Amino acid sequence: LLIAGADVDKDQSYFLSGVQSNAFRNVIFPLGQFHKTTKTDNNDDSDDTKSSFVGNKLPTVRDIAKEAKLPTATKKESMGICFVGKRNFGHFISQYLPSYEPEGESSSSSSSTTTKGGAFVDIDTGCIVGHHDGLPYYTLTLGQGAKIGGASQKWFVAGRRQPPQVEKKTIQGTTIFVCNHTHHPSLYADELYIPNFNWILSNGLPPKPLMKHGRMRALCRTRHLQPLVPCQVILGDGTTANALGSSTTITLKFDRPLRAITPGQMAVVYVGGKGLVCLGGGAISNHGPTYHEKGQDLPRDLHPSGQNDLSLEKRRQRLP
Repeated sequence: LLIAGADVDKDQSYFLSGVQSNAFRNVIFPLGQFHKTTKTDNNDDSDDTKSSFVGNKLPTVRDIAKEAKLPTATKKESMGICFVGKRNFGHFISQYLPSYEPEGESSSSSSSTTTKGGAFVDIDTGCIVGHHDGLPYYTLTLGQGAKIGGASQKWFVAGRRQPPQVEKKTIQGTTIFVCNHTHHPSLYADELYIPNFNWILSNGLPPKPLMKHGRMRALCRTRHLQPLVPCQVILGDGTTANALGSSTTITLKFDRPLRAITPGQMAVVYVGGKGLVCLGGGAISNHGPTYHEKGQDLPRDLHPSGQNDLSLEKRRQRLP
């Protein structure tokens, strides 16, 4: 079994979900039952001087490190990319990528050594609202800020899928569509698809209830530390007859629209309550039609995007 860590903020099961089941046979995680630090009233765990080693409570990882006199016991943790350090990420990655060529300009360099720039296009109007230096320099995470220089408003990445109302002749291969609101319908969908799901239980096979019925209820997250959301796991096409023939292909259907389902990111499935069991995970190949593509308004209730997502309450207050 792969059980989620007790410390929700430090749980690594999301990243371990792609490991083959046989790799866990002789593995233990000695820190799984511990929290890194004691939580304070403002939910800030940066105060490393507090100790939870009182009464019958378990010590924190910081407590254990201090007791062992480890030099890292009170060291502040890093949130950046460890091998990049304090360098600008764009400058770092440019050392390993082809040179940049603005969109529409020709170059004597071959296409294999030149990265073409592209346009940010408003998904509602089809108008160009900015430009970027090329897809390799840009993380296509749906819902993230587009960081368009000189823009008079905030834009959010809506992906590269061709919206039905935008003429194809205006679209280049490096176009990134953007939307003008964090809760724009183009950022929400009801389902996602995983062609190569890694089952950790039962020697790589799906759980017996799923094999028997073709579908089951579970919990899912599509980003690390995202709040778990209820979903229906559908094996193959959802029928028992085809379940065995497609045991690694699954569809996840959500009870409410989920924001920023990004192809390439992992979707990880869990069952249980306080002791969450990670069933496995796989890379998202695609998501279902967005509410923008379906021409539908978003419902009043949506799944939160993060642990401290206050935007949903603000959205509900604005709704009639």
